[in-house]
Amino acid sequence: MMHLVNNITNERMYYIGFSQGTQAALAALSEGKLVDIVEKVALLAPIAYVSHTYTPIGFAAAVLHLDKVFEALRLHSFSTKTKTGQQYIDLICKTANLRCYGDLASAFTGINCCINNSRMPFYSKYETQATSTKNLIHLAQLYRTKSFQKYDYGEAENKRRYNFRYPPAYRLSKIPTQNLLLYNGAMDSLANVVDVERLKMELFPGYRYMFKPTYAHLDFILAYNCKQEVYDHVMAFFSE
Repeated sequence: MMHLVNNITNERMYYIGFSQGTQAALAALSEGKLVDIVEKVALLAPIAYVSHTYTPIGFAAAVLHLDKVFEALRLHSFSTKTKTGQQYIDLICKTANLRCYGDLASAFTGINCCINNSRMPFYSKYETQATSTKNLIHLAQLYRTKSFQKYDYGEAENKRRYNFRYPPAYRLSKIPTQNLLLYNGAMDSLANVVDVERLKMELFPGYRYMFKPTYAHLDFILAYNCKQEVYDHVMAFFSE
């Protein structure tokens, strides 16, 4: 998609990633992809490492090894809007002693500071979106291995795809950082501050960093004040 836009416009792009959108960007940039077509990159609630994630549902799912269940049952997609998805959520929430359906967003992401609660019924009509179970399995792998590496297909398939028995790690030190902005929040349960600090340590110096003490994960896209607190700063960074 991004190469298509670049080919049509012949212009370099500005990339804003949130949550797993940051993970995709970090993986691509670490391999030299997109570098020649992206002018600047802003990563909100950046996720590379997830070993300190402590969201109620995320932690319970990893402990229960639900990714192994997905693999065994050959489930290729997951949605909380389906009957099967709701059964999985019920299992996780019962195991973790959570009242998830009272506030499913907080169960997934932790408590956010600045979302207008009167808007939650509207958001809940559209969230959460369906995702590939392979995506969830990969996150569970990263949580348990405490690494930022490619998908683990098992030794035989890893050997065929990567020429290694184990999936190779993404080399974050290879990412160009002079036009990179990271912005995270102290209360974020998914992009935990410890994991973000590890990410920062592995990046080459030169990136811009911003920190919001009161923000959690969804605040970066749904907070009533995110324009002033986040987007205005991102646009100023892009305009420099």
